[in-house]
Amino acid sequence: MPPNKSTTAKLFTSLCFFLSSSIPKNEKEKLIKSIEKHDGTISNDLDTNGITHIISVEMETNSENENIDTLNSSQVKNPDRFIISPQFVYTSIKENKLCDEENFLLCYPFVFYNLVFTCTRKISNIASVAFMVTFLGGKFLEQQEEEKITHIITTSDDTETVAPSSSSDHVIIVSFEWLKLCFSKRIYLDEKNYLVGKNQGKYISIHQAKTLFQSLTFYIVNYPPEFISILQREICSNGGKVLQSRLLKDNVKIDYLITRYACNEPYTLKNVENITTAQWIDDSLRESRLIPISEKIIYRPLKSNNFIKGFENKKISITGFEGAERSDMIYLIKQTGAIYTGDLNKQNDFLIVKSFDLVSKKIEKAKTWELTILSPDFIFDSISHWRMMNTGLYTLETATTSLDKKRKLPQEDKVPEKPPQQKKKVKKERVFKLSLHPSEEEEIIEKIENLGAKVCSTAVDTHLIISEIKRTHKFMTSCAKGSWVLKPSYIKDSVGNNEFLDEKNYEWFSDEFTTKGIWMGVGRKWRQFREEHGHGPFKGWIVYIHLLELSGPPRELFQDVITAGDGIVSETLDSNVTLAILDDDVKATHDSETRTISELKIPAVKGAFLLDYFTLKQTPNKENYVVF
Repeated sequence: MPPNKSTTAKLFTSLCFFLSSSIPKNEKEKLIKSIEKHDGTISNDLDTNGITHIISVEMETNSENENIDTLNSSQVKNPDRFIISPQFVYTSIKENKLCDEENFLLCYPFVFYNLVFTCTRKISNIASVAFMVTFLGGKFLEQQEEEKITHIITTSDDTETVAPSSSSDHVIIVSFEWLKLCFSKRIYLDEKNYLVGKNQGKYISIHQAKTLFQSLTFYIVNYPPEFISILQREICSNGGKVLQSRLLKDNVKIDYLITRYACNEPYTLKNVENITTAQWIDDSLRESRLIPISEKIIYRPLKSNNFIKGFENKKISITGFEGAERSDMIYLIKQTGAIYTGDLNKQNDFLIVKSFDLVSKKIEKAKTWELTILSPDFIFDSISHWRMMNTGLYTLETATTSLDKKRKLPQEDKVPEKPPQQKKKVKKERVFKLSLHPSEEEEIIEKIENLGAKVCSTAVDTHLIISEIKRTHKFMTSCAKGSWVLKPSYIKDSVGNNEFLDEKNYEWFSDEFTTKGIWMGVGRKWRQFREEHGHGPFKGWIVYIHLLELSGPPRELFQDVITAGDGIVSETLDSNVTLAILDDDVKATHDSETRTISELKIPAVKGAFLLDYFTLKQTPNKENYVVF
């Protein structure tokens, strides 16, 4: 059956092409005709914002017609553009569909990102070395200048070349064969087997650090284009893959969606495993590990691109924070809409202190000027709820327990002791989480704060208020912590009593099951477990999570529940692991990780085991959930 003409005619709708000057005249005319016939547009200005594709010639190592630096520079400024060969157009027309651009890419500017190369005179074709280095995103210098050199390219039989004395500990002398392999495979290869020259005993590989994101797929939104380009370079130069918007499809897996603030694009609900921020990229690279995104609030996208009402023009300073922790706090303060000040003066509204036990000149000044001194939770909770929290909940006075506040009477004024049952109880700290309908949450939050407690989404909660029992992230993590799981009426009745009531009468508990099969006594079960044993149900568990399917619960759910129950989620697969959580139908031979799990004889179970472990009345038999 011939292709539908109307479909064929609109093959390149919404695409705009720039044709490089390196394309021969006859070829260019043919391309223009083909593109316009199929509803595409042509731009003659490389700086046009709407360009989606740059078409260039098939580049060889001896090409002198194309300025690779220009192509790289273009992709840096516009990271969502594709630099492709003419075959993309012809093949798409032939197959009557838009082909994947990845099969036609002509430029890989991230492989050698931040690396600086030179070569010895033993290399006869210096132009080829320069081309390959630049093509892969590195910088080539014909002569060793003051700029730091990372690699010297020479012949495989070179035993004489030495690194410059000023930087010999950092320069790698490697053969031309290594460069050609990197170029042909479009990847950064370990130099270990290609070392030449002298002093290679000082060789320090950077290959391991450049594979941190190996096999992971990223998509970046809600950042400026040039910043996206920086992130793209960091990710790709460390082994990751960054998808461009045209390649997003329902069946494409995205390991990490990187966004500054929450977005509602539909694909985020279907195929995204983790949603985090650029700060997570920076910290993971600095610490050379994939940090759990639940580790810091700064790894969670902001709830809005607008500032938090009430923070505008507020001047905030900090004290007691150092290093990355200080940078994180400054960043979060600025995201609220407040003004961060390094110095403290009388015009400041708040001083955020890392600890109320801290002694510093800023604290002394703040007390003298009667400025409000707050704990970091004020910023964290305001960010989490995206509204300015009540400052009275985060002051030194709030943090001090009622026991510490008791005024000791002079001996002569001593009054008779009251019967033990009439002694006033020391208030216990209450930290609430809510799982309610949005229309109900705001009223409940106000009531909780009026009673002198906190509502937090990041802190370790002591109470969870839910309108019904569901197997949600909040419900399972709160159960794992041994928190009270209570009905909304607990708050309403406590307000009527002007203080918090005994929780037992409001705890979700019965011997019945929900329509989804969840035992309604599960909250009490795990609360009493922690009270009796002094720890959570997963103490002693070391769990490795290897989930590839996107249809089931996310990895973060299992990770947070295990951690909340005092278990350990291992990022490494070794003999210390006591349990592996895998997809339902995975085989022992599926990949290297499943093979290792099988070889180490680690019990491997379906994710349903952990879910049922927490929500059934009787502890399930692990044997019924074994994968292999």
